[in-house]
Amino acid sequence: MTGVLGGLVAALCWGGATLCGSRASRIAGAAPALAWQALIGAILVLPMLLTHMHPVPQNSQWWLLLIAGIALIVGLLMEFQGFRYGPVAVVATLASLEGAVAALLSMATGERPPSTFLAVVPVLLIGLIMVTLKPEATHFTRQQWTKAIACGVGSGIAFGLSLFTTGRVSQSVNAIWAVAPSRFLGVAALTLPLLIRGTFRIPKQAIPWIVASGVGDTIGFLAFAFGSTDGISIAAVLASQFAVVTTVLAALVFKEKLSARQNAGVLIVAVGVAAIAGLRSGG
Repeated sequence: MTGVLGGLVAALCWGGATLCGSRASRIAGAAPALAWQALIGAILVLPMLLTHMHPVPQNSQWWLLLIAGIALIVGLLMEFQGFRYGPVAVVATLASLEGAVAALLSMATGERPPSTFLAVVPVLLIGLIMVTLKPEATHFTRQQWTKAIACGVGSGIAFGLSLFTTGRVSQSVNAIWAVAPSRFLGVAALTLPLLIRGTFRIPKQAIPWIVASGVGDTIGFLAFAFGSTDGISIAAVLASQFAVVTTVLAALVFKEKLSARQNAGVLIVAVGVAAIAGLRSGG
């Protein structure tokens, strides 16, 4: 049940954070928006880290934390850039492939989820594809669509690696340690360089979106780290359904129109999520 709860909370938080991040990146640019998000996340995480430092990561765990942090920053940068090329729903849906990537990595390293769980995963992927396919009527050019898809796929792979390594570490250390490195790495790699160059300023209208994105993203990762203590596969696939949340919010807030096929895809994914939650709670 822990994996289900952590995964679903992460999905809700990441869905809202993704929507806010998409607007922030379109207003301020991908790198500045992500730099601010990393700074906000670091500010939130630092007090928790100082008061909950034990147990401290040991030996190879530091490498896993480093890999998780770098992969997350790369994934977020690609996702934010993708938002500037194409629809939020398309990029977010492709980024949500992270769950499948993390689950495959966990299975490759020995974790064996129930056979019924494996049967549901292809259904989720079918739903994701239906949401992603380019509709006939769209104002985005072929080049923009291609770049958006490339960024979405790249971010999904990077996020999957980050989820997998984060889940591994969170099984043996404090959840705060699983979240902190990516925030501090983001500050070192993006915030400080932009600050030194004097390009860290952003338009005022982007500030509320960036703050909401930073807070939601950090809470989502804490929830996922919590859920991963009960198994990476379940928490990862459930958390990856943040794309459904983002798609619905994009339609409501940004008035992004979905085709009938995309609406069907969202429904399929939602049913798949409910099925996984039921299988997990029943087992």
